[in-house]
Amino acid sequence: MRSLRDSLSIAIAIAVILVGQRAEADGKAQATNEYFPLAVGNSWQYRCQVEGAAQSGKELRIVGRTVRSDGVYFKAELQVGRDPRPLVYFLSVSADGAVRQSILAGSEGAEILVAADTTAGTSHGSWQSAGTERLRIPALPNASVLRLENFSIESVDVPDAKRAEWLARYYAKGIGPVAEADGLGGRCELVSYRLAKSSGAR
Repeated sequence: MRSLRDSLSIAIAIAVILVGQRAEADGKAQATNEYFPLAVGNSWQYRCQVEGAAQSGKELRIVGRTVRSDGVYFKAELQVGRDPRPLVYFLSVSADGAVRQSILAGSEGAEILVAADTTAGTSHGSWQSAGTERLRIPALPNASVLRLENFSIESVDVPDAKRAEWLARYYAKGIGPVAEADGLGGRCELVSYRLAKSSGAR
């Protein structure tokens, strides 16, 4: 009987620890980033072109939520064109407000997509902020957006060959990623979106 009681006590203790870890992780879910709202049911649809020629579309969907001791992770599926197999990865918001992307649900190897501080010149992982600007895209006729880029395209010292390597991502407050661009004329633009917990859902 003692052995049974001891086993039961250990099981209860483990359960209490796990519940505490889950509650702590749920508390971390309060960290948010207004440039990339995360909630199950959110989705963004894009129209893409390469070198100015229309190609195909893609859709990003938040389809699941996983709570771990180190945080809350949202499962994302990126469907490109007619490929039947979406690219699957996980998104999370760290305590400092940075949205991170990882292959698995966990902080190891996570890449920063957009940090909390968006001041021009600040680093966002391997990207840098160019500040905010106005952008006209199908879903948002005249939006104020944050531009992140791998290097400044506005520098006169950048040679043409280097300009071809330029990449940029655009985010709008309360909406999320709205566009991508590259130095070869490629571009993806938001055509519609749905935010599960926002009155601004479209």
